[in-house]
Amino acid sequence: MFGLGVSQDYAKAAYWYQKAAEKEDPDAMYYLAFMYHLGHGVSQDYAKAFYWYQKAAEKGEPKAMNSLGSMYKLGHGVSQDYAKAVYWYRKAAELGDSWAMYHLGQMYENGQGVPQSYEKAVYWYRKAAELGNKTAKAKLQRDKKKY
Repeated sequence: MFGLGVSQDYAKAAYWYQKAAEKEDPDAMYYLAFMYHLGHGVSQDYAKAFYWYQKAAEKGEPKAMNSLGSMYKLGHGVSQDYAKAVYWYRKAAELGDSWAMYHLGQMYENGQGVPQSYEKAVYWYRKAAELGNKTAKAKLQRDKKKY
């Protein structure tokens, strides 16, 4: 998929991720889901993306949990459900995923699926920033007067 040392071929990457995903590899499940989500090398298919994210999440893959949160937040392939988005973001955040921490901060800041709390938003933004998430760092810097 990334074209490291070979020419980039999304279709071939999807083929091999599919093979590995069928053998229960959670990383392959995540990357296959990602490809379906964005339509790289395969036709965009939110249902298949959701299926493979779910399978990877069941195996403890935090990136997949974060992606499930985003699918619920945005209503991609599922009914929009902020409470379920928060559930998946929190699970991934607790496993150390900085993007899930950032997204959970957004949910608290905007009161989506949780009561609005700037204090909790800042908590999650800071945790994400501490792990090197540049978007969270920029958010804290840009909005420092707000918090």
